Amino acid sequence: MYLHIGGDKVVDDEEILLILPRETVMYSYDNRRFMEAAIGSGRVDCVSGGEGDTYVIAAAPDGIRVYASAAGAAAIARR
Repeated sequence: MYLHIGGDKVVDDEEILLILPRETVMYSYDNRRFMEAAIGSGRVDCVSGGEGDTYVIAAAPDGIRVYASAAGAAAIARR
């Protein structure tokens, strides 16, 4: 089954590892380091334009992929 995470992006729900609110990522030093590494390696896709309120971390064939979505974490999780 596929999950709509914002914009025109859908992700296979079996590939989703984490759905994190932006506040959680910014609060934790380790999460910030992870996001900086993902940004540096070009593995972050902004699916809703601008900076996202939620980060969806998914396993992709070429490694980990991070999607920044304007949709809230609770809304994505309910879908």
